[in-house]
Amino acid sequence: MKRFCSFFVAMLMGTTCLFAQTNYTVTFSANVEMDRVQVTNTVSGETKTLYMPDNVITLQKNKQQETAVETVDNSAFLQQTGENTVVVNMEKAGHVNLTLYSLNGTFVARYSNNVDAGPNTFKIGAASGVYVLVASANNQSASLKLSLTQNSQPSILEVLTDKPEPLLKSLDDVITYDEGDEFEFIGYYQNQTDIKTAVISGNQEIVFAFKNRIENGTIYAAFSVSDTQKIYFSQGNLQYQASTGTWRFAEHQYDIIGEDNADISSSNPGWIDLFGWGTSSYKGRYPYMTSTTSGYYGNGSSDIAGTNYDWGVYNKISNGGNQAGMWRTLTKAEWNYLINERAQASRLRGQGNVNNVNGLILLPNDWETPSSVKFTCGTDNPYESGDYSTNVYSLEEWAVMQSYGAVFLPAAGARSSRSSTTVTYVGFVGSYGYYWSSSSAINGGNLAFDDGSYAYILFFYNTYMDVTGNCFIYGQSVRLVQDVK
Repeated sequence: MKRFCSFFVAMLMGTTCLFAQTNYTVTFSANVEMDRVQVTNTVSGETKTLYMPDNVITLQKNKQQETAVETVDNSAFLQQTGENTVVVNMEKAGHVNLTLYSLNGTFVARYSNNVDAGPNTFKIGAASGVYVLVASANNQSASLKLSLTQNSQPSILEVLTDKPEPLLKSLDDVITYDEGDEFEFIGYYQNQTDIKTAVISGNQEIVFAFKNRIENGTIYAAFSVSDTQKIYFSQGNLQYQASTGTWRFAEHQYDIIGEDNADISSSNPGWIDLFGWGTSSYKGRYPYMTSTTSGYYGNGSSDIAGTNYDWGVYNKISNGGNQAGMWRTLTKAEWNYLINERAQASRLRGQGNVNNVNGLILLPNDWETPSSVKFTCGTDNPYESGDYSTNVYSLEEWAVMQSYGAVFLPAAGARSSRSSTTVTYVGFVGSYGYYWSSSSAINGGNLAFDDGSYAYILFFYNTYMDVTGNCFIYGQSVRLVQDVK
């Protein structure tokens, strides 16, 4: 608890009228942790900026439009309980606003937060003088006249709990207005803005909405994978730690394990991100399997999309909600629709390099190129031509692209071995990208490649891209998705 200089609060005066300005509070919230909010009186041009987590501004009426605010004795809602304390009695939990004004209506300090039901005690501090304390919550309001006769720490209202949440508000959190003035509120989140306008005639909350945020492993930017279905991509490629049996998403979209995928020991304390098809750990099909086809035998048509062999359906992803069934793998048809058939498909893809990692860039349906970076589409050139140098982004530039919803599939290569006795090797890292689908072509239930059985992948190399088939035993990348409900 903060220490306060002692001071004395005089006995409350009876009902009287004080000339104080009409003040309103505007509270800002969003679906993300914003960077700042800019508030502008569009009539006068006065502008103030709040930097988060400060999210409340006071609108103070110009002095020529002062109105009388009536103060009252102790009420059931707002009471003085000591020399420097007051109590707000809440009928139910809710948001309380406490504002301290000088006698002429100048803003001094404010507390604004959610509190519990029942009595909530607050400590008040200000320089010596006469003040008016105004409280509002749950459609109730009251005011008290306070006379502080000793100097104390200025401009403080603090809730008296085990975990105090003081809000020290300076005059920077106040902006003036005349009746009928319109305000513009601009919320900033990374490189996005959301703009609201309103004429304020009472306490109000302004809610901003930002798209394409990353939360709980999900990149909230929509991609169409059929005429009726949209998906969100996970924040990075799937990874697995054999020694603990833990699944996770890569921290960044450009993260790849590379050569370390060669360690296929079941006790490997490191991570791998290249997997044989359908190796979700269900019925003995483990992520580190590489060598034998017999381990991939399944139950014919029951081993297709949506079963327990899908990594996202069966497993808990530690940084992706940690619940089974939250994620899934795209089908062959969905990969094809995404890269070839959705509206503007050819404009919404391109090879690139992020943080010195080569790969494929996919853009969401509602893509708008940010002003601070450039994007050149194109993956339609012949197989032999082109490279990954068309779109090269630093970490700072990629942060902008990602905030607008861009998805990056790194060219993580593949893992392979020719038989159970050969050494496992990893190749094509940084040049080839292989991403599994959940669709397969199974010949008689045998998952061996040599009898015509295989699974479908999204394959890209430089500017070439296609949906094709590959052997089940090859270790390849997995990028899980969630359906947009």
